[in-house]
Amino acid sequence: MTEALHHNHALRGELALEELGPTPDVVADTLRLLGITGEREQVSRCIIAKYLQVKTGCRAWDVSVDYPDHIVWEATHLGDTLPIPKPVVEVIKAFDGGFLPEFIDDPEDRARFTPCPVITTEKDPVTA
Repeated sequence: MTEALHHNHALRGELALEELGPTPDVVADTLRLLGITGEREQVSRCIIAKYLQVKTGCRAWDVSVDYPDHIVWEATHLGDTLPIPKPVVEVIKAFDGGFLPEFIDDPEDRARFTPCPVITTEKDPVTA
């Protein structure tokens, strides 16, 4: 029974990764619509690991990269390893790099990557 449930979670994870979308923009929009947020550079708390946790009903997901080669991104569930599609990898890289601050859980970390408003002291020539 446990092995069948484990396999079911892995299969559901594979399908969930495919459902995210064919392009990085669609992947980001899908995560945004679902309200998924996470922590940058955290294997079990990044936005894709949290997405997989929600979609499969299992918390035992890690998302990582083979750092010596920077080639293989994978989602791991209790020993089963799934390749992560390229559009999803692009979103992970953007998220980890701080380019998608709306997905960052921690307000202090999010503030580091949110653009500051531009304040000028000069008078606007249109209204002056």
